[in-house]
Amino acid sequence: MFYLGIDVAKAKLDCYLLTQLEPLKGKAKVVTNTTKGLADLLIWLTKNHIPHDQLHVTLEATGVYHELAATQLHDAGVCVSIANPAQIKHFGQGLAVRTKTAGVDSQVLARYCAMIKPAAWTPPPPEARILKGFLARREAILQDLLREQNRQEKAESTVTPELIHQSINDSITFLNAQLKKLQSQIDDHIDRHPGLKNDLD
Repeated sequence: MFYLGIDVAKAKLDCYLLTQLEPLKGKAKVVTNTTKGLADLLIWLTKNHIPHDQLHVTLEATGVYHELAATQLHDAGVCVSIANPAQIKHFGQGLAVRTKTAGVDSQVLARYCAMIKPAAWTPPPPEARILKGFLARREAILQDLLREQNRQEKAESTVTPELIHQSINDSITFLNAQLKKLQSQIDDHIDRHPGLKNDLD
């Protein structure tokens, strides 16, 4: 089994392929945190004679930024583990690692993967991922709608040109229409995948 640690950031993935644990030896690679960057990483691993089904990757949970890498690597046949950042910090302290850089973090993650062998992660099914996207979009529209309604309330309490009132009203009308359309898509999606209804309850 081969071990890869990935330090995840919004724009990039700092990767460390562990080739030897004692003394520590490995290869570093930085790719963009995009579909293309992950394809480049998989090509690099293949060039280094690392079969995807013999690779165990560990990365930290970092908001949403780890999701693309974890899902794409899993879909490519790689064993993926998502570690709690506090666990990794504690593990690094146990190794007497004092420096905190992306390169060092990816090494610590690779060593954690090799020594602890954390449990494999399985992504949610595609229909659950789609629902999650729908719900996130609905929440964003609701937040936009709330901001516009607050602007409308403020405009009604102050001397505001009619064009501004109209602009705010147009925006509210548009957002309500988007919300209605999106809710219909969510309902249709749940109807097509009844198991999702249980997840929402």
